[in-house]
Amino acid sequence: MRQCVLGLILVMAVATAVEAGPVTLRWDPSPETDVASYVLNVGTAPGVYTQKINVGKTTSWTFPALDESVPHYFAVQAQNAAGLQSPVSNEVVLPARPAAIKDFGTDGGDDILWQHTDGWLSVWNMNQAHLLSAALLSPAQVPDPNWRIAATCDLNADGRPDIVWRHRTAGWIAVWFMHGTQLASDTLFNPGRVEDPRWRIVGCADFDRDGQPDLLWQHDSGLIGVWLMNGTTLGTSLLLTPSQLPPDTWQVVGTGDLNADGHTDILWQHKGGWVSAWLMNDTVLRTAVLLTPARVAPEWRIRGVADVNQDGRPDLLWQNTNGYISVWFMDGATMVGGVLLDPPQVGAGWQIVGPK
Repeated sequence: MRQCVLGLILVMAVATAVEAGPVTLRWDPSPETDVASYVLNVGTAPGVYTQKINVGKTTSWTFPALDESVPHYFAVQAQNAAGLQSPVSNEVVLPARPAAIKDFGTDGGDDILWQHTDGWLSVWNMNQAHLLSAALLSPAQVPDPNWRIAATCDLNADGRPDIVWRHRTAGWIAVWFMHGTQLASDTLFNPGRVEDPRWRIVGCADFDRDGQPDLLWQHDSGLIGVWLMNGTTLGTSLLLTPSQLPPDTWQVVGTGDLNADGHTDILWQHKGGWVSAWLMNDTVLRTAVLLTPARVAPEWRIRGVADVNQDGRPDLLWQNTNGYISVWFMDGATMVGGVLLDPPQVGAGWQIVGPK
């Protein structure tokens, strides 16, 4: 067997990357003539394989079920009768099924979090685009309206969404650990303050695929960075690649895995109404695309990213300056349907602040 085996390309056949059910992997046969079997490598971290399965000379393998709470990474090797193995093939990933970390209730659906300019806090428990019930959080109001909700994510790994706060003038950053709509405890991040108010938290998602949410930042100058977190403690901070856009043009409006490749992608909206996505490879831009449609009236702003119709794909929540609210049902970067929410409008002062 030669040192390098060509044509060993691994692909994954699965209805959708986060759908429950069997997962089938297929690969091209090796051009080598002395292949006795193939070895399938399986792990839950990129390039780290904790399980090796000798599948014989077949070029496909089906797992009847996998632990959906963690991602799975696969690669295959050819092996001859003497046990010599080729280098591993390309790696494919089956992303973890998103936990119900956008559900402040118990029904498993993504809910909508609201904050009023006076500091009042509310959540809408949704059945797709229809409001089932609305409730104030407990506590129902923050006395200092300079505290603004920046993002929601599960920071203590209890399967419930927590609330990330940023003080607009003093620069403090904090988290409310939630039990449904009830505040369980709160703490400052470590570090607990970024004094420059021009840095804003614009997302909370796992960018380095270590299973822990990270904080995405954007500066008024156009710089874009990420804090890679260990819970509420900063591990490493770095700028994205590319690291800057022209100031006062494009704003980050949300995050989500648009192309179901296991990487967190970034949604952008231009002040002129253009909407686009960065499809990411961890913190490095892989490709940038305009959404379809690519432009809306500037009065409409993306305020949240949620799986509204529960099809396993992130959808976009929009809010107009006149209070109307709607959703785009998405297939990747393409809108496949859109409706006003029910109810379709909210009073002045209320803004969608999550999930995003």
